Amino acid sequence: MSQKMLSLLQRGGYAVALSTVVAVPAFAADIDFTDMIAVPVATGAVAAIVAMGAIKIAPGFAKWAVNKVAGMFR
Repeated sequence: MSQKMLSLLQRGGYAVALSTVVAVPAFAADIDFTDMIAVPVATGAVAAIVAMGAIKIAPGFAKWAVNKVAGMFR
């Protein structure tokens, strides 16, 4: 392959790559992804807070429940 042909192929490859990079942001600028990102993050945060509360309350609740049940047999 000649040097001139190789140079043309390289330029063509650069043009295709550059046009792809330039075209993607033009399409992506019209799409709003905030709902897709915000909902899972908020859901995960709420689930984590509820789980932490359940872990924090569980030992006291278990102690109360055991004492309540044991009190029925006294």
